[in-house]
Parts: sequence; structure tokens; C-alpha cells
Amino acid sequence: MDEFISNLIAFCKPFIVLITTFIVSIFSPIQDVLYVLGLSFLFNIITGIVTDIHVNEKEFSLKKAFDSVFQLTFYGALVFFIHNVAVNLGNHALGDEGVKYTTFIVVYFYLCNILRNAGLVFPKNKAISFLYEVMTTQIFTRIKSALFMNINSNKDEK
Repeated sequence: MDEFISNLIAFCKPFIVLITTFIVSIFSPIQDVLYVLGLSFLFNIITGIVTDIHVNEKEFSLKKAFDSVFQLTFYGALVFFIHNVAVNLGNHALGDEGVKYTTFIVVYFYLCNILRNAGLVFPKNKAISFLYEVMTTQIFTRIKSALFMNINSNKDEK
């Protein structure tokens, strides 16, 4: 039986290498983008788990983890689709730009979620709070309220 398994592995090895090489070659033009998406996803998952455990006092949710993996898979497929459509239509530059901007948008939302979760874990950290406000444009609301508060107080003095 051991000899059969060894022969089977020896027979299948070239096919496995061929299939793996084919898959890697398909994703090679967007490997950096997939790497960035993966890192963002991982950091988002870690901060989410830490927030759930320490702030929300919830246990690890396998359902939330699978939802996140499915979302990452969708983003990866979307990037692959955008790149391949543009390349197959003969516009490599448009494909690169489409992939770049799609990745920026996805990473932006990952970063907003990371900063929101980090703000919940570290509620007294002003740097995290400020970064979150800047990323989510809440800073404009704060500036607006500060300006109008000053305008209203000046009217009251007159």
C-alpha cells in the first residue's frame, strides 16, 4: 500500500506543479495588490477580534470570520476581474489604474474599521481618535461645530 501511495504521489507531482504554476501565473500581475489586501484584511480581523474580546466581551465568532473571508475573496475576485477585462481589451494602463483605485478604496474602508476598533480598545488615545476622525471626515463636523460655537458666542457678546 505504501508503494502505491508513493507511486501515486510521484505520478501526480508534475500535474500539481503545473496547476500551481498556472494559478500563480494568473495572479502574478496583481500579486502585490492581493498582498496589500491580505495584510489589510489580517490587521482588520485582529483588531476586530481584540475589540470583541476586550470591549464587547464577546467570544470569537466563526460566522463573522467567514463573512470577512468571503468579502476578501470578493475583493480579490473584483481586482482580478477589473485587471483581466482591461488587459483583454488591450488597455493595460487602465487595468492597472482600476486595480489601484479599487485597492485604495477597499484598504481605506479596512483602515477606517481598524481605527474605529482601535479607538474602542484604546479610548483615551488621542492619536487614534484623531486619525479616525480624519479618515472618516468627522474632523469637518468638529471644526464646523467649533467655528459656529465661536460665531454664536461672538453674537452673544454684542
